[in-house]
Amino acid sequence: ATLTEYSGLGRTVELEAKPTTYDEHLWKENEEFLTQLSLVVDDARRYEGCDDVIRMAHNAPGPEATQATWATVLPAVRRLHKYYNAAQELQTQYTKTMKALTS
Repeated sequence: ATLTEYSGLGRTVELEAKPTTYDEHLWKENEEFLTQLSLVVDDARRYEGCDDVIRMAHNAPGPEATQATWATVLPAVRRLHKYYNAAQELQTQYTKTMKALTS
């Protein structure tokens, strides 16, 4: 897209701005990342944790409680790790985008 006119602060400025190939690539990369990130955020909103299962295992220890706890905790840890990775990728994408915008 080409921006040909900008009106702001009481004046109009004529511009001829065209995105570079890198700009278009970065736009597409960010768009894809944000689509994936929205799925991770939706999953995080539904995350309920494992407090009850851990508390129950602590109050009534035994092999069955231990097995039930691990069956609940391991998938939760995998989810939390996914959230952590998404946050790291967000930081990377943000830094890359800010560098592109300010260079």
